[in-house]
Amino acid sequence: MKVGAIAENIQEILQILGYDLDNPSIKDTPLRVAKHMMEYEVRDTTELEKKLTFFEESYDQIIVKKNIRFNSMCEHHLLPFQGTCTVAYLPHGEIKEKRRLIGTSKIARIVEHFARKFTIQEKLTEDIARFVSKTTRSKAVWVKMSAVHLCEEIRGVKNSSEMITSVIWGDLRKNDILRREFEILMFNE
Repeated sequence: MKVGAIAENIQEILQILGYDLDNPSIKDTPLRVAKHMMEYEVRDTTELEKKLTFFEESYDQIIVKKNIRFNSMCEHHLLPFQGTCTVAYLPHGEIKEKRRLIGTSKIARIVEHFARKFTIQEKLTEDIARFVSKTTRSKAVWVKMSAVHLCEEIRGVKNSSEMITSVIWGDLRKNDILRREFEILMFNE
């Protein structure tokens, strides 16, 4: 079983570091760490797609889901980073045609799905944008993430600054008026 194998390895690491595994405070640590690590097991997006709810509507304006909280794990140091994500998209379709909208809670589910893996923020931002674009067939997608990285706070430079990443796809790259409208919705309260 994966959890058991991970727990054995964590136990070995603690022993190498000189911890007494008979100490009641540490005794169950390997199992707790193993269970936590399993939350970051690689998951297939086909399962995520099955959980999504889509609506066919005539709505043709920008949709923004702001400040979705997320936690992820830096693939370089296996330390957490956390912050917020804003996802915006413009449904695709001609006038009077039904457009594919995604259920609002499902946008948060998408962010959670991609955040629950070992990754870096730049890739995480791209993964979310790519998935939203594909599943909604959007004309334009903008994903912005802001996060604090524990790997930077507790090691190396010991800096607690915020990192912002942004991915812009589709019509937003060419259409300055559309881009400005997205900016207003995404960045203003």
